[in-house]
Amino acid sequence: MSEYELLSEPEKIVNNWLVKWNIPFRKEVPFFGGRIEEGGTYVDFLLDELMIAIRVQGVYWHTGIIPQANDALRKEKLDELGYTVIDIWEDSLVDKTPDEVEYVMKKAIEGEEIPR
Repeated sequence: MSEYELLSEPEKIVNNWLVKWNIPFRKEVPFFGGRIEEGGTYVDFLLDELMIAIRVQGVYWHTGIIPQANDALRKEKLDELGYTVIDIWEDSLVDKTPDEVEYVMKKAIEGEEIPR
């Protein structure tokens, strides 16, 4: 199974958009020990040249007090490293028109997050 096949549907949408526009990125980049260390995290898409970290947030895994608190802590730590952290929620990508996806992604690479 390829690395691409392991991506979720919203992650594939982001991946395909970045590839389409020839924007260099790295996938699944570990920070602070990744998933092994307490407080560690992975960034779904790291745009090194733009210093943007895109996290694709699924409703199931990132809704609720504890997941949201953990996400906020990790976002703060990435901010301290100089990254602009953009959370893109799955429901802003899945089952959306190409124009809607384009809007979300253009905002993301401009360093702007679409409010949920």
